Amino acid sequence: QVLNPFTKSKVLVGPTGAGKTLSIAKLADLYIKNGECKDDIVMITTDFNDTAGMNQSNYYSNTLDVCMEYAHDAKELKYLVEKLPQPIKLIDTFGISKRDKTKPEQLFSYFKDINYPLDFILTLPANVQEELLLKSLNEFTGYPISSCFITKEDESINLANAIAACIRHKTKISFIGNG
Repeated sequence: QVLNPFTKSKVLVGPTGAGKTLSIAKLADLYIKNGECKDDIVMITTDFNDTAGMNQSNYYSNTLDVCMEYAHDAKELKYLVEKLPQPIKLIDTFGISKRDKTKPEQLFSYFKDINYPLDFILTLPANVQEELLLKSLNEFTGYPISSCFITKEDESINLANAIAACIRHKTKISFIGNG
């Protein structure tokens, strides 16, 4: 089941180019199709340096008719998550380069003072080698990741590498999607 019964708000984390932005839009669409009111959903991004991603986020929020907000730092993110009236917060984060070991710590520092139930999900692309997927899973060891979203099924010959990496890392898969 995609929707976690314990929290409706999701934070997508993962490598650069994994499909976090599109997955946020797909989640918003799933919530709407499952009966949630559009006015109860807000998409928030911390990836404000990615102009293409911002344009993509704006496009999806306009298409789905849901609110879109930008958090430039931890203080703004805390304010948006705790003060916006929408109960469903879908948060797109900046990507983590496989070469930069400080980024996961930097990313999660954005969330340390937030007093709001959030479900952290690691976004992994199915179109890469298992070794790279395992590196991403290892980079997020020790952080509160509840499950993985496997993306880019349509760009992959099969899902074996992604599924095997999650099995080896003992990480639940909560969503498999195209794009």
